[in-house]
Amino acid sequence: MVEIKEIALNGNQTLYNLNNMKKVIVYCGETIQDKCGQQLHPVIEVKNAEQLILSDKDEIAYSNNTDFVSAVKYIGIKHKVQTEFFLNGVSCGDDIEPAFKDFNRALDMINELGETLE
Repeated sequence: MVEIKEIALNGNQTLYNLNNMKKVIVYCGETIQDKCGQQLHPVIEVKNAEQLILSDKDEIAYSNNTDFVSAVKYIGIKHKVQTEFFLNGVSCGDDIEPAFKDFNRALDMINELGETLE
């Protein structure tokens, strides 16, 4: 028999966690800027991700830090923790590529600004 654990998210969203497998959800994108807090050194971000994965409960995090997002993904795989990533409120499942494509828009902007200076 499959046991379903229900977890409330952001008021009206609900996460259904099958078999009580630990799950970590990370929200990314421009829509969460007010929830991210300050940027920390990349090593600290990786340590924070590891703590999140190794905690004994389901977790929700908000981050636009590439090191944090990558660490959650790959440390989660190592420890067999289910992860789900949201970009601007839309689930990307366990795929971080859409978030990185969104993050890399800043590099495109920098390149465009640099070209105008030449």
